[in-house]
Amino acid sequence: MVDTVLCAGEVFNYTAPAGYTSYEWSHGPQTASISLPDTGTYTLVARHPCEDASTQLRLTYAPPLAVVLADLPVIPLGERIRLQPQISSGVPVVWQWSPAEGLSCTDCPQPWLMPLQSEDYQLQVQDQ
Repeated sequence: MVDTVLCAGEVFNYTAPAGYTSYEWSHGPQTASISLPDTGTYTLVARHPCEDASTQLRLTYAPPLAVVLADLPVIPLGERIRLQPQISSGVPVVWQWSPAEGLSCTDCPQPWLMPLQSEDYQLQVQDQ
């Protein structure tokens, strides 16, 4: 079985190996190449005079990425606090904090924040 994880709205394209006389998908089409826009398990039977072959494809959607950053207290100038966002679903691979001023890093999950002036900070995350 071939397991494939799709991003929301993504279409999975599959082409079966050449050399068979016919192709039969479990959901009806009879083509070697197919586009599958929905999740589910699909079975392909490829017919050949000597021996048939079959394969299964299981498509699932990746969970949506959701990160929550709790409201922060007012931080007196010169003091520091660690920013600790909570991941409620998905797996972030890219972290981008802005603006950079006052942060120990802009591309890490939990930077230290030591503001030198009043500022609003933002976090953008991205998964695969």
